[in-house]
Formats: sequence, structure tokens, C-alpha cells
Amino acid sequence: MDKRGQVYVLAAIIMSIIIFGMVSVSNKALQENIASDFERIANNYATETAKLVNSVAGEEEDILPAFRNFTLLFASYAKAQSPRFELISIFDYNNNLYIGNFLKERIIVRCNDGICDDKPPIEGCYGNVPATLSFDGLQIDVPVYYNAVGNCESQIPYDPGLPIEEIIISIGDLAYKFDLRKDQPEVVIVGWETNARQRKVFTKGSFITSTGDATTLADYCAEPGSCTEAPKYSYCKIGPAAECIPKCPLINNEDECEANSPICLWDTYGMVCTEPTA
Repeated sequence: MDKRGQVYVLAAIIMSIIIFGMVSVSNKALQENIASDFERIANNYATETAKLVNSVAGEEEDILPAFRNFTLLFASYAKAQSPRFELISIFDYNNNLYIGNFLKERIIVRCNDGICDDKPPIEGCYGNVPATLSFDGLQIDVPVYYNAVGNCESQIPYDPGLPIEEIIISIGDLAYKFDLRKDQPEVVIVGWETNARQRKVFTKGSFITSTGDATTLADYCAEPGSCTEAPKYSYCKIGPAAECIPKCPLINNEDECEANSPICLWDTYGMVCTEPTA
């Protein structure tokens, strides 16, 4: 009986080693595949935006509309490549910073020297972007659906003497810092690892990590004038203690809702963000 028990124990150990090895190989392959796909999409974006900028060089008043059209097209293309690809486009040109949010989540943008602090959150319009199955440079004329993606864009003018050198983008409960390069469009690709529920952020050829605490909707509403000045009061309201707090039902995902706790609470049954009852 002792020998038979030892055989069972040995067999169990061997099976555990085999299963662990299979899972490890699978996870490694998944990591490599994600990195490869992100890099391919980012390189494609860099190549095609370079063509765009060169094709309209010197035509300052024409480049931004052309870039907006291109970005929507590219977001459609990336979505068709894989539903896990979401992106943010950034373009610093002619003393204007353009940001397009094609994530599922809203973002809050902060810049050096407080240049962006008066700008409202930028909604995510991933769900409003159609999937384009083919992509052929700039030859495809894609209309910009302004009614569908207008609130997913922000244009931030700035004084040439006080340039925007870096931006911090808050996504849910995490923030990411990016250095800007004038006249060079950037793409930030965001995706999730299905198994780990871990957000991956890829730009300029590498994955980046969070820089620390995010600017939440609660932080945004705590700023002066948030409950009295448009468009800030679209996101904020006067709370029970006369404080300015976020409108929790506007939040549509668990990460952002939890980032604004305890003012907002996530209802796991209804899958909605709610406000605590007295």
C-alpha cells in the first residue's frame, strides 16, 4: 500500500509539472503575441502619419482636418485587426495639441505648468467607431462622423512661449506620462491581457508603466468652478455637504467607478456606478 501511495504522489507531481509547463508556455506566447501585434500596429501608424504630414507640409490650416480623418480611419483599422486594440492619438502641431480618445473609457489629461487643467475629460468613443477591414495608406476617403466622435476629441491651444512638453493621461485609476515631439503624431495603444485583467499601454516602441496616482473625476470636480462653469458641471454636482462631487451614474466601468470611491460605488449586480444612499 505504501508503494502504491508513493506512485500516486509521484504521478501527481509529474502531472503538476506538466500542467505548469503548459500554462507557462501559453502565457509566454500570449505576452509575445501581444507585444508583436502592438508593435506592428504602432509602426503602421508611424509610417502612415509620416506620409500624411509630408503630403500636406506647409498647409497648416488643412493638416488637422486631414489628421482627424486619418485617425478615425486608423482607429477603425485597428479595431478590425483585433477588438482588444484601443488607441489614443496625440498630435502637437502649430501650437495646438490635438488628442483623440478611441478607448472604451474616458480620459483626463493634464499637462506641464497646468496648461490643460481647464479642459474637461475626453470621452471614449471606441463603440462608435466602425471596423474597417482594409487599410491602404491615405487613399480611402473616410468621412469623419463628428456627431459620433466629436466629444472624443480635444484641441488645446497654447502659447509658443510656454509649450506643452509632457502630458499625463489618467485612465481609470492609473496615470501614464508621455513626452511630446512637435509635428510628430503619436499613437498610444491600450489593451487588456484577458487572463490577468492587466492593462497594457504601448507607445514609441515599448510598453510603459503607470506613473502613480491618477486624476479622477472626483479630483476634477474638486477644482474651483467645477459645479458652476460649463462644461465642468456636466460631470459634477453639489453634494449633500455642499461639496462639488462627480455624477457617479455617468461612469460606465468598474475601474473608473472604484477610482472615485467612496463617493461612487460599483453595483456588481446591475453593473452600474451608483452613489451611496444616506
